[in-house]
Amino acid sequence: MGKILWALALTAALAGCGTSPNRTLSDDDIEEAANDMEESKLDYEDCLQQQEEEEDVSCDEWKQIYEEDRDAYEFLVKQKKAQR
Repeated sequence: MGKILWALALTAALAGCGTSPNRTLSDDDIEEAANDMEESKLDYEDCLQQQEEEEDVSCDEWKQIYEEDRDAYEFLVKQKKAQR
């Protein structure tokens, strides 16, 4: 549940970054987003593996978190390219 709240907070923060013309993205921002995406991808893959063993396991939340992290990363990469 904490991961979902964190994802929502990240989404809100990124929405703010996208609307601020004075915000310059750093390589650290991109790296942090990439790390978040990789971590949530691993969590989702772990869930899928557990789902194979147990029928009642749902990975929908983990999938959503991964997709949000992936979208956030891709958004930041595009924003960084646009700043050049």
